[in-house]
Amino acid sequence: MKVNALLIFINKISQKVYSKSSSSKYFHDQIEDVVGRKPSPKSGCIKLQSGQFLMDISDILKRWSQYVEELFDDVRGPRPPIRNNEGPPIMEEVKNAIRKMNHNKAAGPDEIPIELFDALNETCLVHFTELLNFIRFEKNQYS
Repeated sequence: MKVNALLIFINKISQKVYSKSSSSKYFHDQIEDVVGRKPSPKSGCIKLQSGQFLMDISDILKRWSQYVEELFDDVRGPRPPIRNNEGPPIMEEVKNAIRKMNHNKAAGPDEIPIELFDALNETCLVHFTELLNFIRFEKNQYS
């Protein structure tokens, strides 16, 4: 009796699937309704390195904590400081940096438009380079 009912049901679903009006999603949904969802295998336990199994949730949490600590344990010393072996910027570098900046844009927080720097003559550029070097030196002294 059950086998006949199942065969009738399968034939009915097959006809709907092969008809143009329904999709294979309908077929899968119907099978899922009949068979039901199968739970994924979850044991709820953890195997230790020694081969023992932990079943208690607090023991499992402790083991996860140990695992993460071992995973991210960093035994290296502190990073060596990075030394700037370059000298202070020279006037040509300042000139190139000014030339590469975007023109006709809104001024930044200092409210100085780039066109002002672009208009500097050689004498002003020398003083501007000296100012940048002074700022760089002061920053390195107190940081």
